[in-house]
Amino acid sequence: MSPLWSGLTKTAELIAADGSAALKKVDGIIASVMEAIADALPTASASVLREGSRAAKSALERLEQKTDVDENSPSFVAGRLAAAVDVLGYAAHQTAGTAILELARMQPYARILAALAKGAMRNVDLAKQIAKDEQRTSKWLTELREHGAVTSHKRGREVFNALTPVGRLVVEQGWQDARRAPLEDSEVYRLDGKRFDLSKRPAASDAQPSILPRISASDVKAA
Repeated sequence: MSPLWSGLTKTAELIAADGSAALKKVDGIIASVMEAIADALPTASASVLREGSRAAKSALERLEQKTDVDENSPSFVAGRLAAAVDVLGYAAHQTAGTAILELARMQPYARILAALAKGAMRNVDLAKQIAKDEQRTSKWLTELREHGAVTSHKRGREVFNALTPVGRLVVEQGWQDARRAPLEDSEVYRLDGKRFDLSKRPAASDAQPSILPRISASDVKAA
């Protein structure tokens, strides 16, 4: 487990050992945990956020076993643990993990995601769009659903597939990567001082350096 959530593990241990007597002890720990959550949300991976949600849920369940709790009050330990479970769980769901980012770079998953970015589609229509048979398309969609990038819903008797927030994030990330020029193709990356050494450039055939005017420091002073 990530060191970020050590406070939640400690909270569960203290509650298991001391019950309601531990509430004052863990109050400061949970305050630190909430700060850690605020710091982690912008950059933490989905797996780390899920770990935090599970750790907070474990501490909350331990507290429920030992004491009477009020999850709806942010003033109490249980309320803050419940908030941590919800916030981290939601953030994990909205965050694209490494596995889906890697899958989205492979074909035909990239084409499927790009097609669904234009709108919800049935399996049969999506299969035609990517020029594959419907059976294999259904299999690929199942994998994308398992990674949280695609969801399916009914419209009457028809089932449509659509991108989840994670799926849209993955597609947008792919577009950004496609627009970003590799460093090895960048002239800035290839700048070499030797290439721009003017002393090594050949002189123009009609230039006569001997008649070029020269200005010295004494000429400047005299002026």
